[in-house]
Amino acid sequence: MEHSTDKPPSLLSDIRIIFATILTDPGSSLAYGADAVIAVTIVLFATSFEAGMTATLLAGGTVMTVYLIAVLAYNSMIRHHTHPVLGGGAFVSSLITSQHIRRHPRLKAFIHNMGKLGTASLLADFPATQAISLIAGVEALHYIIPSTDRLQWALILLVLLSLIQRYGLGNLARFMIWPVLAFYASNLLINAYGIYTILQEGWKPPVVSETIKAAPLSMLIPIVLASVANGATLMTGVEVGYSSVNIPYHKGKAIRLSMWILFSLVLCTYFMQLINFMGLGITYDRLIPVPINIAETLGGEYLALGFGILTATMLLLAAQTAHTDFPLEMLRAARSRFFPRGVGDMAWKRTRPAFLLGGHEGVYNPRATIVLGILSAIILWLFPSSHAIEGMYGLAVVAAMNIDLTSYFLRQVRTKKISALTVIALIVMHAMFWNITYNKFFEGAWFIVVLMLLYFIVFQISQAIYEIWEEKLKVVPLELGLWYPAFQNHPVNRKHIVLVSKFHPGVVHFLRNFVRSGQMPLVVHFHSDPGQDEPHELPDWFLNVPVPPDMDTITAINQFIRKEKPDRVHLIPLMVRGIGPILNLYFGNSIERLKYAISRHADLQVEYNRERIVLHPSDILLHIFPFLPAKWFRVQEKLHE
Repeated sequence: MEHSTDKPPSLLSDIRIIFATILTDPGSSLAYGADAVIAVTIVLFATSFEAGMTATLLAGGTVMTVYLIAVLAYNSMIRHHTHPVLGGGAFVSSLITSQHIRRHPRLKAFIHNMGKLGTASLLADFPATQAISLIAGVEALHYIIPSTDRLQWALILLVLLSLIQRYGLGNLARFMIWPVLAFYASNLLINAYGIYTILQEGWKPPVVSETIKAAPLSMLIPIVLASVANGATLMTGVEVGYSSVNIPYHKGKAIRLSMWILFSLVLCTYFMQLINFMGLGITYDRLIPVPINIAETLGGEYLALGFGILTATMLLLAAQTAHTDFPLEMLRAARSRFFPRGVGDMAWKRTRPAFLLGGHEGVYNPRATIVLGILSAIILWLFPSSHAIEGMYGLAVVAAMNIDLTSYFLRQVRTKKISALTVIALIVMHAMFWNITYNKFFEGAWFIVVLMLLYFIVFQISQAIYEIWEEKLKVVPLELGLWYPAFQNHPVNRKHIVLVSKFHPGVVHFLRNFVRSGQMPLVVHFHSDPGQDEPHELPDWFLNVPVPPDMDTITAINQFIRKEKPDRVHLIPLMVRGIGPILNLYFGNSIERLKYAISRHADLQVEYNRERIVLHPSDILLHIFPFLPAKWFRVQEKLHE
């Protein structure tokens, strides 16, 4: 989170920015949170008002109780279970725990794979976030957009939101807090007026249509469990806050306070929405969101229209957060070797100023934007209503929270300091996970499971490719390369910079030729791998530059080159061939993007060498499945050759 002045921001300023950016998505869940519960319990109102009210209050109370337990548990995690650089999140939580395990390699591998599933759940969550925010925003515009055109308008907004990512929106960030505040304030005021109306005029049960009355009778407990599964979307703010703990200046303190403020707002508004629905005599309509229906009952069409526009604006901002978080999560996955670097790390481009609005000097990831847009469009096409998406959205969030808490619990087991709160939270979250899976799997949650499995397969393949590449690289150990005798006792020529990721034979060969001039170039390594240890002692000709977790490597390299202003930059790639065009996403595209970016700021010389690495599909399969018969694969390779 950047700040324009040298003066440290106040805690209040941090909280303001958190609500305008990080917590717009969980805050916007108030637009459909109560509606999600009532959409299930409404069948009981058709038979008995008392049964419907009991089920609604039980479901709402259960959701908010789970929310409270999650806030308490995550407050503890923010204090004791965060990474100083990476912050928090499902993968980071597993990474922290695995780093403390040294004697049990199988347990370490299990936790590592659990972290991959956590990353997969988050990458699956963001398309669902964008899809539900867009379709719910269109549903809030009930008096402007007919119900038959909602899908088309949601897809149009999706395309527009994807296109504007190429223009920096940083100069608009300070204004985003105002629609957020207006949404919270109007929501509170409208529902507070509804409570006042009920107290003045008495209780009026909701009006249920004949279609709902004709539905088959249902038992109370199954309905409550199904409505809890539908309403789990309210808890998104907990995981989002934990994942972003390293962003604000005041770190955990700002996030914890923001989470408590958000919980208080949700608690008050949520229960007032439920009570107003049950007591204002509202005519229930599945096509109109409950908050909009409440506004119409209290103030007529004009109030409902104005509140609907404000709600849609808030939901559009929530959809925008997916465009911010999805590329950053892909960046983190690429640096952990779970994802092709050519998609997650080396695909970022500079933003362009928008006409009249201007923009900020930043970067965006067009490939991540396209992937996010395609996945969101598929979700909207398959599930063209907010009710259909709620289950999959809730499952992705609760899955990530289960991984967070499981990793935290395993760390407590190792240190023999088990917290009762962590145990309770873990049991409750597992119960929520299986409840959502049971009630919503065939209603849309299956898509998240399929998407997570696809991500996990990509992670396994990507990790195998990078590990095989490193094995075949014939890397010179870093300590040996840094203190190689021929490279010592030479003046450092900082006008010649050599960019390296590994000390492979091509780098050593180039440096040995360069030192014949009596000088040593400045060798620069950009440290972006969270699992790579940084050497304690470095020679004066070697510079290790840490790359912030929220910055892509190309931007970090460009900033360094603009600052140093060298005469020439040397790039020494090691060519990789095999397994077709897919390798461009892992290696080739990264080199081309790097060449293009550097050549704009300095004279670039690419030092190609004869070393080649060949990757076969059989190498990848045998790396992932070592129990497969290697002899059969070798025969197939010879036949193809």
